[in-house]
Amino acid sequence: MNSHVIYGFAAGTAGSLQRVDVGLALYPVLPLLNHSCHPNTTRFNAARGGHVVVVAAEDIPEGAEVTDSYGQSCLTSSREDRRRSLLKNYNFKCNCR
Repeated sequence: MNSHVIYGFAAGTAGSLQRVDVGLALYPVLPLLNHSCHPNTTRFNAARGGHVVVVAAEDIPEGAEVTDSYGQSCLTSSREDRRRSLLKNYNFKCNCR
């Protein structure tokens, strides 16, 4: 079982949104998803009830791997930053693009 960060968003400077970490949660099934820096799912933490909802972010062909991002996105972080963070926090070397 792995812990997962629960985060929200707050208004940043110049109308931008900033991610704000609000806690950790343990989910028994979510760790079955492998990491991708460009995942084909996105997850939402339900405001009440302690549930996480995973939805497809794109069409996922039958038999394709279903992936989740374990941290930083390829849209917001450099490959080097993502690899450094994943190695430090999850003890694996990321081979994503």
